[in-house]
Amino acid sequence: MIVVICLCLGLLLSACSGNSGAATAEISEATSADTAGMTTTDTSAVTTAEPAITAVTLPAATETLPADTTPAASTTETTPADAPEETTLPTTTAEPTEITEEPSEETTEAPAETSAAESTAETYTRTPDGEKETFSEGEDTPIRVTAFTPYRGVRAACFPQEGDRVAVISPSTLPTRAETDALIRGLQSWGYAPIEGQYVCAAMRTFEDCRADLVWALTDPSIKAIFCVRGGYGATEVMDSIPLDMIRNAGKLILGYSDVSCFHAAWTAAGLPSVHASMSRIFTGLPGECAWLTRQMLHGQTPVYECSGSGYDVPGTAEGILIGGNLATLSATLETEYDCTALQQPYVLFIEEVEEDLEHIHRFLTMLKHRGVLDNAAGIIFGEWIDIPLESETTDGSSRGGAYQGVADMIRRAFFPDSDIPIAFGFPAGHGDVNYPLLMGEKVRLQIGEDGFTLEWTD
Repeated sequence: MIVVICLCLGLLLSACSGNSGAATAEISEATSADTAGMTTTDTSAVTTAEPAITAVTLPAATETLPADTTPAASTTETTPADAPEETTLPTTTAEPTEITEEPSEETTEAPAETSAAESTAETYTRTPDGEKETFSEGEDTPIRVTAFTPYRGVRAACFPQEGDRVAVISPSTLPTRAETDALIRGLQSWGYAPIEGQYVCAAMRTFEDCRADLVWALTDPSIKAIFCVRGGYGATEVMDSIPLDMIRNAGKLILGYSDVSCFHAAWTAAGLPSVHASMSRIFTGLPGECAWLTRQMLHGQTPVYECSGSGYDVPGTAEGILIGGNLATLSATLETEYDCTALQQPYVLFIEEVEEDLEHIHRFLTMLKHRGVLDNAAGIIFGEWIDIPLESETTDGSSRGGAYQGVADMIRRAFFPDSDIPIAFGFPAGHGDVNYPLLMGEKVRLQIGEDGFTLEWTD
């Protein structure tokens, strides 16, 4: 019985096993067929999807680039600045907005500052080019030379002779090559042998370089005189480092004006003469008479000047050592080792200025007044006032009885309302296109009348 049951069970299992294999085979065939169909479909879908993405993405970029990036790059050549805005879609739209807003805030502040500065200077009359309107006094004063007086002082050896070696330096602002060459060629035409300092036109020169050129010019025994190429800021700093004994022992004439006025002060304090005259401009547009008179002065021939009056002059006669130069530069030398106003002998003060308004001129003259320089002068000669702003922001005379009519008017009313010091206005020397030479540090006689004044050098 057991055997029969086992056989029946075996037959049943065999039947089931056969059906399962067939089903498996059918499922396998169906799966293969389906898989084949699905694979074909998926492949075609992927294949068509990739070109679709490529076709959509590239044209979109191509359309954007010509419209935005390409013109920007060709016009401003700032492709890196534009590229982030085009390529970064979601976030860059916010970032450029922030960047754009920040400059716009700065831009609104800048005009506010500019207009504030402009409103501060609204009192100035402006020329069409936007600059302050200026005026000048003194350079048009009629002048003539009536005679020459040979120099007979104790410093005759200071005047160079033709053939002498003379130093060409620039202790102030850096000159151009053209300015330096003009001075060198001009001195050669006058018969001198100009020797250029090592650092005259050195673009990267230092204070030490400028000082080295001056020390060389002073201490080289073959150099007989010193010519400055130009003025400008810087000479005072160099002068501070030069002891008076070095200048005194050198015994050489120096020529220049403007910022070189500190050298005139030092030379006067050392007991030496110096020439207040144009530098390279002697040979680049200075009136022929000014240039010729400068050459005569270098030869020791001092002129007798006769000038027309200004209407502000104070008549009288004064004698003393001629000192001074540029007002601002002279003010910086007060109470220093080379203060020429501290002479223990009478002096005649000469002053000129450029581009300073009435307020600044008033301030500098106040400094001189407080130190007794104006009151102690035997006489005063005011030279040219060049490119002076037409109106001053604060010192225009309105708080002192009415607006000033010019520099001479301001000086007479503010500093010498009842002076008995002989004062002449308008000697044509300074920063104008006319610059007559003056021998500083030597005795002069100033005679002022009702219609004019004369200036001559005395023994």
